[in-house]
Amino acid sequence: MKAITITQSLGLAATGDSQQFRPLNPQTLTIDIVLPVLNEAHIIEASISKLHKYLTDNLPYRWQIIIADNGSSDGTDQIAQQLTKRWSRVRLVRLNERGRGLALKTVWQKSKADILAYMDIDLSTNLDSFMPMISPLITGDAGLATGSRLMKESRTTRGFKREIISRCYNRIIRTTMKTKFVDAQCGFKAIRRDLAQKLLPHIKDKAWFFDTELLVKAEYEGYKIHEEPVEWIEDADSRVRIIETAADDIKGLSRVRKEYGKSSFGEMAAFGGLLLFTSIFYLWNLTINGMANSYYAAAAQAASTSWLAWLFGSLDAANFVSVDKPPISMMIMGLFGRLFGFSSWSMLLPHALAGIATVALVYLVVRRWYGARAGLIAGAVMALTPAAALMFRFNNPDSFLTLFLTASAYSFLRAFEGNKPVLWLSLAGLFTGFAFNTKMLQGLLLLPIMTIIYISFARPKFTT
Repeated sequence: MKAITITQSLGLAATGDSQQFRPLNPQTLTIDIVLPVLNEAHIIEASISKLHKYLTDNLPYRWQIIIADNGSSDGTDQIAQQLTKRWSRVRLVRLNERGRGLALKTVWQKSKADILAYMDIDLSTNLDSFMPMISPLITGDAGLATGSRLMKESRTTRGFKREIISRCYNRIIRTTMKTKFVDAQCGFKAIRRDLAQKLLPHIKDKAWFFDTELLVKAEYEGYKIHEEPVEWIEDADSRVRIIETAADDIKGLSRVRKEYGKSSFGEMAAFGGLLLFTSIFYLWNLTINGMANSYYAAAAQAASTSWLAWLFGSLDAANFVSVDKPPISMMIMGLFGRLFGFSSWSMLLPHALAGIATVALVYLVVRRWYGARAGLIAGAVMALTPAAALMFRFNNPDSFLTLFLTASAYSFLRAFEGNKPVLWLSLAGLFTGFAFNTKMLQGLLLLPIMTIIYISFARPKFTT
């Protein structure tokens, strides 16, 4: 069964239209600033006092501070209760279950404020960045804003270990999730309530990964994220378990990838294992067959020494006679002969690589429609089929024919799904052409089938 992406479940299209927000009225604008706390009795009074004074002096909107207590046992909630009596703009929310993400989600979902913000209780981020961070939310230029410690304009003071882990983690996010924001975990963020109402029901993490999940899903849904460079000083008393938190975050990234129909990290590892096994299976003792089919070996040798023989698929370098097949197979073997010097290994190597690529394509085709497990089984069956094991370790044209036909089938199925049909149909035609120029009419085996299926069942959208 084909995976359903979260974009479909939200009913949102990741287009420019979904990024547009109406400007907020400064005269009626309200802001809730949430500070999640857990056993912070030693710092909560000083931090809330500092934040309250700063907001009173600098924020020209209606605001309130909400302390979200996650079940503190050191008297944090009692101090917070006293602060609510001291200042009318300070509220306390008690939660029995722990988790920063849970605290933020619970408070934000109940809030009626126009902008929902949060910051860490240690106030590691310079508060002067708060107004610049929320300004794009007010004007409607962004739906979500976050402080960034990793931009060129940022000024950050922290230990070497946290610096390395933070940069590596954010690099992993950008590499595996293909996102644009540079700092996912800065404890200094704000979101418009109209966007929060759409996204929060789909944020599953209750702990530290909440931030990353929120940013990733906002970007995937097409909403603009504003990043504000900040001045940030590490709290030496921070009790965040960096390694454990990083491991949980990696698990979270894998889960979100799977929600969006992408391979989880486990699936990626299994796919990598399949390709590694196939590579060893096809490449191990590759030259045991010597020159294999001497007829095609002679043509490959000629193609590696004469460009004219390479172009016409000649049997000899003098171009006295050509082989009885189109030249694609000889061209590929000839190029490898020129790169590595002609030998049994250089001649058979492209055939083995074609086998590995074919197994990968079989996995991708089956996975798109029936899931990763079925894809792995199909890829393994392809790799272990005796005919395939022989074909991809020999120099007959059939290895390239199989690769091109599989690539054509993959492109056809992508076109059949209706996303960029012109591109994928063009690629299907290109690979079919390569197949024909590898073994003539056998390369057209799939063409009638694909044509009938596409005309009968496909409903492509060629225009937007």
